Amino acid sequence: MGDDRRPDKRLAVLLTAAGLLATVVFCIWIRADKESIRKADVSKLTEETDVTAGIEEIVQGEYIQVEGYAYIEGESIHEVNQHVLLYDRQENAYWQIPTQMDVEEEHNEVEEGGKNYEKGGFLAKVKTASLEPDLSEYEICIAYQNDGHRVLVHTGVLLN
Repeated sequence: MGDDRRPDKRLAVLLTAAGLLATVVFCIWIRADKESIRKADVSKLTEETDVTAGIEEIVQGEYIQVEGYAYIEGESIHEVNQHVLLYDRQENAYWQIPTQMDVEEEHNEVEEGGKNYEKGGFLAKVKTASLEPDLSEYEICIAYQNDGHRVLVHTGVLLN
């Protein structure tokens, strides 16, 4: 006796193709989102706390890459939530660019007072084409929100 419940091969191929297409579209969407810049609302970054911050390197090409660090002297960093912002001085607007933590071992102060700042390092990267042609209008800022703080740090460093 034949089994009439065999799956239709065409349906299986169609479902597999649809699943692969959905996966590819999802991956493209994630990559585009990871590379995009967003207008940043800095209205909640009102805390008046001194943040030690520095921009160590800016590399320009097809992408602009910003490497640096930020931490509060005397406080270890446990919960990391900081982003690099570009302040467009001409438009008076802030733009958040994709930022990731970059462990900064040279800022680890474990020997001196037991404070650990190594999670204060960051690496931010944005496509140059996403920005206005005059890069000298952008100041690098940091939205420092580690461990519940809400500080906007103006570094005074311009992209160009």
